[in-house]
Amino acid sequence: MIYKVTLAPILAVAAIVGSAQASSDEYCKKNPIFCQIISNSPNLDKNYALELSDVIYHSSKSYRVDKHLLAAILMQESSYKLDANNNDSDFGIAQINVKTVKSLKLNKNLLMTDLKYSVDAGAGVLKWFSRTYKKKEPETWYCRFNVGTRKSAGSSQACKSYIKAVNRWL
Repeated sequence: MIYKVTLAPILAVAAIVGSAQASSDEYCKKNPIFCQIISNSPNLDKNYALELSDVIYHSSKSYRVDKHLLAAILMQESSYKLDANNNDSDFGIAQINVKTVKSLKLNKNLLMTDLKYSVDAGAGVLKWFSRTYKKKEPETWYCRFNVGTRKSAGSSQACKSYIKAVNRWL
């Protein structure tokens, strides 16, 4: 679902992206998430990138998570591919694992076909990890999105690798 409130100005300004560097820089100030997405994945369809940036903006606001971190995690998890499916164990743009799908009663098909549903699910899981681990693990809490809830996971090599991978997309 596209939020019509913000999409019209985005589309109006989107025409300038790529024309002149000054215009592009000006546009990036207005929609930094779009520019982050395009910078991370330059071959991504621009219309999809606009829609995705709008959904990320609204989901991050609803779930009160950092929009840039959410965009970086989505890039790391699926390269922004909505229909990503990792051996029937991780689903959608946020690669929500089957255990979380079951415990939260999420719809696997919607995770891979409905952009808003999939990004909202990712933002919700990110929010849960933030509430659960951010005070205990202020520098590494978001690696939990990938390494899970095992007690030692926050200090594992897998956690360090995931943080490094996500940070390159910020």
